[in-house]
Amino acid sequence: MLTRSRKAFRAFLATSITAVLTATLVSAVPTTASAATPTEIATFPADSPGVTAPDTVVFAGATGLLHHRVGGAALTWTDYGTGTSRPAPALDGVAPATIHPGGGDHIAVYGTATGGTVAVGVPGSASLTSRAVPDGYQVVAVGADGTRAVVFAAGGSAPPSMKLLDLSTGALSDIGGVPSTVVFDSAVRADGADHVLLSYRTDRTATTVQHLLLDLTADTGSPVSGLPASSTVTMTPEVIAWPVATADGQPAVAVLRQSTVLAGGSQDPVVVPIPANPSYEWLPDGDHLVAAPAAAANTPPAGPVLDIPFDGTASHTLLPARVSMLVQAADGSVVVAGGASAASAAVHRFVPADSGALADETVLAPAAVQSSNAGLVMAHGNLRHVESYPTVTGQVRMRLYNHGVAPDADPTGAPYGPVDGGLLPLTTQPCATDQTCVRGVDGAAGGITVIDAGTQGNSSVFNLYDAAVTGTSYFLGKADARVVDASRDWVVVDSASTGNQYVLDPAANALVSTAPSTGAALWQNLLYRATASNVVTEYELSPTAEPRLVRRIQVGAPCQPDEVQVTQHWLYWSCAGVAGIRDLTGNVAFAVPPGPAELGDGFLVQQDSLGLQLIDVHTEAAAQPVRLASLPAGALSDDRNVGWTVDRYSGDVAYVSADDSVHVLATEVPASPPTGSAVSRDFTSPRESYPWTSQATFDRPVSGWKVTLTRKATGEVLFTEAGGATRQLASASWDGKLPDGSYAPNGDYRFQWYGTVDGTSMPFTGASGTMQVLCGARVFRDYYCAGSGGLMRDDTTNYDAGLELGASDGGLHAGPSTSYWPLGAGGYSMLIPFGDLNGDGHDDLLVRNNSGEVGGYLGDGGGYFERGVSEHVTIGSGYGGFTAIVSTGDLNGDGIDDLVVRNSAGVLYFKAGTGKSQFKPGVRFTAGWNKYVKLIGAGDLDGDGCGDLLAVDGDGVMWFYRGTKDGKFATKVRIGAGWAKYNAVIGVGDITGDGIPDLIARDSAGTIWRYDGTGHATWSTKAQIATGWSKYALF
Repeated sequence: MLTRSRKAFRAFLATSITAVLTATLVSAVPTTASAATPTEIATFPADSPGVTAPDTVVFAGATGLLHHRVGGAALTWTDYGTGTSRPAPALDGVAPATIHPGGGDHIAVYGTATGGTVAVGVPGSASLTSRAVPDGYQVVAVGADGTRAVVFAAGGSAPPSMKLLDLSTGALSDIGGVPSTVVFDSAVRADGADHVLLSYRTDRTATTVQHLLLDLTADTGSPVSGLPASSTVTMTPEVIAWPVATADGQPAVAVLRQSTVLAGGSQDPVVVPIPANPSYEWLPDGDHLVAAPAAAANTPPAGPVLDIPFDGTASHTLLPARVSMLVQAADGSVVVAGGASAASAAVHRFVPADSGALADETVLAPAAVQSSNAGLVMAHGNLRHVESYPTVTGQVRMRLYNHGVAPDADPTGAPYGPVDGGLLPLTTQPCATDQTCVRGVDGAAGGITVIDAGTQGNSSVFNLYDAAVTGTSYFLGKADARVVDASRDWVVVDSASTGNQYVLDPAANALVSTAPSTGAALWQNLLYRATASNVVTEYELSPTAEPRLVRRIQVGAPCQPDEVQVTQHWLYWSCAGVAGIRDLTGNVAFAVPPGPAELGDGFLVQQDSLGLQLIDVHTEAAAQPVRLASLPAGALSDDRNVGWTVDRYSGDVAYVSADDSVHVLATEVPASPPTGSAVSRDFTSPRESYPWTSQATFDRPVSGWKVTLTRKATGEVLFTEAGGATRQLASASWDGKLPDGSYAPNGDYRFQWYGTVDGTSMPFTGASGTMQVLCGARVFRDYYCAGSGGLMRDDTTNYDAGLELGASDGGLHAGPSTSYWPLGAGGYSMLIPFGDLNGDGHDDLLVRNNSGEVGGYLGDGGGYFERGVSEHVTIGSGYGGFTAIVSTGDLNGDGIDDLVVRNSAGVLYFKAGTGKSQFKPGVRFTAGWNKYVKLIGAGDLDGDGCGDLLAVDGDGVMWFYRGTKDGKFATKVRIGAGWAKYNAVIGVGDITGDGIPDLIARDSAGTIWRYDGTGHATWSTKAQIATGWSKYALF
């Protein structure tokens, strides 16, 4: 939405490369009240990542689980049966990695150090009980409801020692069931209740690993056979399970019941096949395996969760998606976070039901992830909000969200809302050290520009992120890079370590220039750099050349600015605690208060201790500040493009409030006249289905647009295309045809883009240009298919013939090629420039040989006719008796060029063209035409759409014969005398660019004179355009 008043003030001042603009800084003391009354025009609630993130499970006990919220550290205990939760204050500050199962609902807190203490208790209790650990021993397992611990001592020359520790009394005892001389491994598996699985060898030299199932309460052990030497064994109070392979090499799990081991029965495990490709991780649960695809390194868990029964019945899906690892609870059940999709994950517990199946209990419902502001930029009426949010993996990510402020063609579609591809890299350079935010810059074609610091420490990449794409990137190789500014096609980046400033062309993935770091800004394709005290130099950027110096601007600064901003014709600078603004269209500069600021079109927004204030400068002076908003307290003293931002194109201001919502304000400061640019094709060739295309870039959002194509010769608008709202870009295409499907006339056209701002359609300066219609509808004598007239001349000294073409400048210019046409004794008596003989849209050439035969050479729009090269058609014989053969254009209104011939008796005949390389039989018009020494085909001289004829009599008087569209001519009209002095008079079509056929005449001295047509069968005052043409035969 745009509510700013639009008033036409100034046109951008073009200067030469030697121009120097000077200015004297005037006081910053505001003398007038601001004309602006800012109003809020939009509010966007805090953006949510749109996913749930289940709590992270730290420990799953027999009756409840210990967990913490994503992004939080406080631990909570939740009861399975009732769902009630209570805090676990005894675990405040305790690292989750030191929390271990202690049997049942008990936990044990210990690390890897020897001696010290182990703390045991039930989560959610006020405190834990601390128990001493003997010196030299470390705890490796706790069970029996936190009353027994297995401790291990290794070191020195003595064999590693494993003991059972009574945590109540502190007494140590040997492990029962094996000789005291065995050598234990430190790996111990606990079942979550009263038993642990120990691995040992009979002595240090033994290679066979044996296993013992130890009852912690009775200190008795039972041997277990068939287990692997590795530590891949999993235990529950009911079973011992480990990975194996089936006879055919497929993955499987061997399951052995504890009760069988303890009873001394036959230890034959059940083998349960599991899926392969991909590999699966699994946990036992009653008479089932709960399995899911194994997560790759550094990859979040994913994929379905399966129930695989021990009895070999078909597996089925428990959850379509998961987002956490599988967790074995102390009672043997399995806990996992997942759901119908990763976006709606809850914490589920699967327990054996009376039916033998696994029952699904939702322990913790899905919890929405809360996001926080991490960045804010705005350009062209499109607001981009970066939000940070914690993930289930413990990372904090930043994501881009777009919001349309100004109208657009599809404000509900991408890229508005969560941006596909808008997840910023984990290595995105933060706005400040130890802060989760990014200070991006908007305005580039790809969207917001940020720095990706990479993972190598010295390899920075600057990136663009926008809708549905991950944008473009340029490897800069500077770890401390900082984005200075961006325009649609350019980005400026500084590096503190090198002291250099880099201008980048993202689309070409190219470095355009390198210079010392200084204050710099971009506006469209112009670069502004502070180059000395009080001097900012303006450069024009090009993708194919070094920046071109345009002018040096004295901005009124007492120092070399270290910050420069440009918007429209306003330039802001600051250095050494002072700041000012320079109007680039005039000799006006004035001071403004220093401090973090962003420049808009005719205004400045500053951040102070109270929040944001607006200073209206559109009257070329700093008005009294207007309070815009208060800002929430934060860690940044400079919150630009993080907590607030200015759209320098639309003129709006946005800020983030304490609840993470974004508020957009219209400043109501009068705007500068609109400007734009356009990238367009140079021509359209309608007969070849080659359209003219143009893309306009507007400097501000518009509620509607149009583009017009005007024929330069006549000022007539022949094409208009219009569209609706757009924030920046609009595209148009024209096939070179008129609304009735006919071809537009060849020639030069002007195009102009318009935009509708505040209900008024206005031209956008700079979004205009010229183009041509080529090989569309011919105009008279259009040899080169481009809308300009001309003539054919043949050098009588060497018969080198060629075209002299008009270029809308009133002159004649040599065509691109010549050919050989020998006149007289050489074989030819006449060359007759003709219109379109065969209907292909190109001017052709008729020639008569000395035998009186007439043939046609067909043109291709290239202005070239050559015997043996150009396509030839035979017209007929018997033309030798004609003293004049004249092409006048269309005389009978059928759109096909015709011919007028005069015989030796002075009778005039009309020969209608067929458009098929022939003429119809001649129709007698009148006699008495021998009195004319010259008959001249000049095209349509009076604008009635019909070809006309000029005649010069023996007294040098010129007469006009108007064509009547029936193959005849109206009564002659006297034009004027004085034409006897010319030995050649040729109708050349339009060579002045006004769309009206012109005439040239050659005098006896070989001078060429141009007579401009008026459109009323008269001529303007003659003008000399060439000399030295005596040697030419002209046609």
